[in-house]
Amino acid sequence: MNELSKEKTMTIKELSEIFNYDESTIRKIGKELFPDIFQNGKTTYLNEMQVTAIKFKLGKNSELVKTDIEMSLRIIEAAKYFENKYNDLKKENEVLKPKAIVYDDFIEINDLHNMSNVAKIIDCGMGRNRLFKFLRNSKVLKSDNTPYQSQIDAGYFKVKFSVNTDIEKNIAVTYVTPKGIEYIKKLLKSYLLIVK
Repeated sequence: MNELSKEKTMTIKELSEIFNYDESTIRKIGKELFPDIFQNGKTTYLNEMQVTAIKFKLGKNSELVKTDIEMSLRIIEAAKYFENKYNDLKKENEVLKPKAIVYDDFIEINDLHNMSNVAKIIDCGMGRNRLFKFLRNSKVLKSDNTPYQSQIDAGYFKVKFSVNTDIEKNIAVTYVTPKGIEYIKKLLKSYLLIVK
């Protein structure tokens, strides 16, 4: 490539050698595409855009010549491809995210137990109300039967809110995790040992 100016250029002869075409073919295509730059008796210098255009007209996918324009075009094509891929994934995520939330809630609910079920699972001679009272007295639950934050952070309980449409108020419902059931069993064992 000639560096007559700051712009990179190539001659017809250089293109002919690289593309393995005779100079007359390169010159003919060049004149079709860029008639204003060819002058009889003078060496014609082609810039990168012109070399790229001639290369495409020849149908060459030569790896020998990679102009900055070609590289820019490939980068633009790649960027468009990844943008389209990103948009497709974003649309897919919008469709799947609500389903994933419902699925997670379903799995979580199956692992959570209300206090009536916990009383039956533990089978310690207490019903739901007595179990609530025991947990309040043990400073595990507050007076409204919701767990202290430390109990939630420990993974023993979850609190879900449901709307009571009769009084138009959110009601907190305490659920016990499998880990919480084991925790309650240990508390009851230590209590029963003290009572006996």
